[in-house]
Order: sequence, then structure tokens, then C-alpha cells
Amino acid sequence: MALLSMKRTVLKIMIGICLPLTVNAASLDQIKMAFLFHFTQFTHWPESSFQSAESPFTICLKADSSLTTLLQLTVQNEVFNNRAFKVVEILETEDIESCHILFISKSKYSKTLPQISSAILLVSDYDGFAAQGGMIEMQEQDRHLKLLINNKVVTNAGLRIRSSLLNLATIVE
Repeated sequence: MALLSMKRTVLKIMIGICLPLTVNAASLDQIKMAFLFHFTQFTHWPESSFQSAESPFTICLKADSSLTTLLQLTVQNEVFNNRAFKVVEILETEDIESCHILFISKSKYSKTLPQISSAILLVSDYDGFAAQGGMIEMQEQDRHLKLLINNKVVTNAGLRIRSSLLNLATIVE
């Protein structure tokens, strides 16, 4: 019952992307970091993505340190499927193989997607990210936060996104 309640709460948060944003940039960053955290609940990784049953969900950011700090506060003391969360600030894209989610902020995006060999959910707030082969793009549009998902790229990486999230997003190819 508690899990069902948690899923409803998360869906309410996710549905909030359809509502107008009357927030400042700091609040928008908090919302983006909350989405990164909640993507773990709506994405399925193959078991081979984890070294062991106790391995944490590793969320990596190639972003300003302020976003890393926000995400650390967001996931502090959180556990999902008996896995704690680990937040890592990435300086070079060569360091991403231990990540489960990699967020590349538009300020750090180099217009070249990193080459990955494992199941890593690639997320960015860079305009055009999903159309260029990224997986999830967080787009601010007319004071709304909108998700664009390139589900073909997600599936090709060995990941699955639940339909409840796909139904809230715009699917791009």
C-alpha cells in the first residue's frame, strides 16, 4: 500500500510538468534534480548494470557544482529497491561507465554525445538533445517544463521506461 501511495505521489509530481512554472532559476534546477531522482523509479536497468544487489544507483552530473549539491540534498537518505543513491560530479565523459544516469547540463554540453557501452540513461536540458540521440530532454517551454524522450535510443541501450512516464512526455525520434 505504501508503494502505491508513493507511486501516486511521484506521478502527481511528474504531472506537474504540464503546469505553468512560476519559479526562479534555482527552483527550476531543484525540479530538474527531483526528476533525475524520480527517473530511477520509472526506468528499468538490466541487473548486469549493477555490480551486486547492494550497489547504489549512481547519478552522475556533468554540470555546475551547484546542481551536484542540489541533487545530493535531494537523494540524501533515500533508498529505492534496497539501493542507496550515489551522486558523482563528472569532469570528463570517460568517467561515466559506473553511472546509471548521466545528466549533462546545457552549460556543459559539447554537442557531441558521449560514447557509452553500458546501460546509462542520458539526460540533458540542452535544446535538441533528444532529437540528436539523447534519451531524455528536459525543456523549458512557455513557462512549462516539458519532457522529450527518444525511446528508440533508450531501448537500444537496454533500458525500459515505464509507460506512465512515456505517457507524460513527447516522444521524439
